[in-house]
Amino acid sequence: MSTKPSYKERDGWTRDAISGRNLNDEDSLSFRGQLQIEPSDSLDITFSIDHARDRPTSSFKEVVGGTLFGFFQESADPFSGAYDFSDSFIRRNILGASMSANWDLGDASLSAISAYRSTNIHYTEDFDSTPFPVVHLDTSQKTRQYTQEIRIVSKEGDSPFSWIAGLFFLRDRGRANDHFILPFFALDDELTDARTRTSSIAGYGEISYRVTSKLKLTAGARYTHERKRLGIQRQFLPFAGGPAFDFIPLTTSSTSFNNFSPRFVAEYQATDDILGYASVTRGFKSGGFNNFPADAVAAATPFSSEKITAYEAGLKGTLLDRRLRLNTAAFLYDYSDLQVFAPIDTGGQVPVVQITNAAKGRVKGIEIELAVMAVPDLKFDINYAHLISQYRRFRFGTLDLSGNTLPRAPRDTLSFSADWSPQLSTNVDLSLRGEYVYSSNLFFTPFNDPELQTGNVGLFNASLGVAHGKDGWSLSLYGRNLANRRNLAHGIDALANTFDLKTGQLAAPRQYGIILGWKY
Repeated sequence: MSTKPSYKERDGWTRDAISGRNLNDEDSLSFRGQLQIEPSDSLDITFSIDHARDRPTSSFKEVVGGTLFGFFQESADPFSGAYDFSDSFIRRNILGASMSANWDLGDASLSAISAYRSTNIHYTEDFDSTPFPVVHLDTSQKTRQYTQEIRIVSKEGDSPFSWIAGLFFLRDRGRANDHFILPFFALDDELTDARTRTSSIAGYGEISYRVTSKLKLTAGARYTHERKRLGIQRQFLPFAGGPAFDFIPLTTSSTSFNNFSPRFVAEYQATDDILGYASVTRGFKSGGFNNFPADAVAAATPFSSEKITAYEAGLKGTLLDRRLRLNTAAFLYDYSDLQVFAPIDTGGQVPVVQITNAAKGRVKGIEIELAVMAVPDLKFDINYAHLISQYRRFRFGTLDLSGNTLPRAPRDTLSFSADWSPQLSTNVDLSLRGEYVYSSNLFFTPFNDPELQTGNVGLFNASLGVAHGKDGWSLSLYGRNLANRRNLAHGIDALANTFDLKTGQLAAPRQYGIILGWKY
């Protein structure tokens, strides 16, 4: 039996200038427990439970583009904003439980995994991030999910064949209530009640054949059937106290998706320390309905499944008596019906962001990972990735976004870290780590809006820790973003068309902290 409680607390690093409240704080408590029993030599059962509770005040957003038709100017201090709605909050509760049973069948092992998870979220916010009463949001979301998987796996033996087969089932129930309070221009309040149901069943299998002692070929496939349902209603609530009227009357829609996804892999073990591989894989992300549609037609119209064909080839090796590890990969991802979040200009009162499909997209690049153990207690890690992404065909209304870069896809990323971990005494270990992380510019929207991008970002982080054995106390001091770099962590254009506002969430400034731990 094992348990793992955790508590995190952090002061807020942004401020509401009107109320004086600090925002972007952290107050989280989590617990994870596990119990394993062995009724017989051939059967073991593991029970797991986890719970997480978050109670931060609220997240901070600031206006990074637009002027609310000339009524608003951005604050000179990027970490201070002025909100007319000062009582915003976030309440999040997550509970999960699972049971895993594993049987030893001799030549194979059989596993059955049952899991349940519930999520309850309630939060409010000043959606426009200005001192004017434009848009307030009060939303609650509840989901309940159950999954069941049965899997059988062959054991390694003298046979050149190895295999795996399984069945997977998912049932998900969700409900979202979004209350937009719209006092600007004397607009009515708007309430959306959306209920979703998802059922998914899949069968999968994979077989590998060792052609020679060095060459192994693998072929596999997964077939998935999913069915999704949406029941939705949107109402306007007049300020005058009159009866509510339906903007979207209660609409019930359903759709289903079927997908066959094969996978092929070739692996060549050139030496004990060098492995080359190449793979071709098909995959998909199911479609569905938008929980916040623009109108009744959109409520009944599903967006399509996203499909990908992934090509990858690489080399993994360890050299110099395992003191150097080098992994390289080149890849090409071809997307069709790529799912994209984008704001819809309704020409009316309520800002709407919906999932739509880009016809085609492509991502290609290379990755290099290098780890060097210079001396027994000193390790260096270098990771680099070069990425080229673009929509190959994407018309959004009257706009042609073909050629634009995909959101959150920086062209270059680089990280370098050094870890020194000497043993101070028989039971006390020291750890000293320094890290530099770089990312080239990335956009947050498919429109590649220059007001919603990060620019090139380089961060320095460091930590110093002491631990008493593998099972005992530990103490760590850390510093993050030591150069105090300022950049956007997220950009939002939901209000751009309706209210001439673009908002963003800032990345955290320089931070220091202490982590106390105990293993038992």
